[in-house]
Amino acid sequence: MQGNGNGHDPEWLALLKAKYKKTPPGKVRGFFEKFATETALDATKAAKLVGYAHPNTQGPKLTKKFPDVAEACGVLWREMCGVKPDELVMHLAEIVRDKDHKDRMKAIITNAQIHGMLSDKLIVDFDRNSLLKQIDARIAQLTDSRAVEVGAALPALPAVITQDDGDST
Repeated sequence: MQGNGNGHDPEWLALLKAKYKKTPPGKVRGFFEKFATETALDATKAAKLVGYAHPNTQGPKLTKKFPDVAEACGVLWREMCGVKPDELVMHLAEIVRDKDHKDRMKAIITNAQIHGMLSDKLIVDFDRNSLLKQIDARIAQLTDSRAVEVGAALPALPAVITQDDGDST
């Protein structure tokens, strides 16, 4: 990736160059270029593509060593994909709400992972309908809280009707 079209380095490269007194080593630069553009942010694949001897460890180490560069790569990747993270979450929510969608359980699991709702503990015995109701309720809560965060209008609440008992004291 040469630049962003206006003769300037992409943000990830500018950040990487700032880390070195001279120019960044070719493998490191190549790693982040592959990481940002070809491997869908897979550090191991990027390290393998540029020829690291131990890509399983060296790729993740580079992203930890340069977290701001890795984040800038992530921004570039998301821009190249043309989909924003909020749009993906909303699309997942649409699939989860569609009770007949063939990928509903996959979407439920992915959505739960995104929101940190899963633990490493395995549930051996559970009632599927009860679980789905709980997940639907949690999704509704998250959707409502997200709507409040972005300032979207929530559905109108029913009016509360009170009885006037005539006692005005």
